[in-house]
Amino acid sequence: MHWASVKFIIVPKKDNTRKVEILDDGRRFLYLLEKKHTSRRALIKKLDGLFSHYIRHRDGWKCIRCGKQYHPPTNALHNSHFWSRRYMGARYQEDNCDAICYGCHRFIESDKQKGSWYYEFKLKQLGEERFQMLEIKAKGRSKFSILDLEIMLDNFDQFIQ
Repeated sequence: MHWASVKFIIVPKKDNTRKVEILDDGRRFLYLLEKKHTSRRALIKKLDGLFSHYIRHRDGWKCIRCGKQYHPPTNALHNSHFWSRRYMGARYQEDNCDAICYGCHRFIESDKQKGSWYYEFKLKQLGEERFQMLEIKAKGRSKFSILDLEIMLDNFDQFIQ
């Protein structure tokens, strides 16, 4: 879904919920969201946790650098972002993230410049075109609205469970 081409229609309801209608390229998506008084920070924290779990699950609970296998739940295996989490456009992009153990994470975080291990790994993993698209996404989006975060959170809850 390309967020720039999406139109949102929000309808408040009497039962303390909101109906959100999303129109994207002629397709129609309906969401019924509870009206919560949740801060952006709390939504981002919850979404970060779900996304981290998803990435580690996707990578088979195994470090992509050293190959060490982990068993859930564990805090020893991290969700590493090639483009830092401060780049909101790439924060929740699967191509931007890999499961990496604590020791390897410390190693790769010190250098992500061209020629470094992680840079070359991502370039090989994604290919030149996807790598460039990821950089464009990383530098293109600066902030998600509370509605964006609620919808993303709702989708992750449905996907993971």
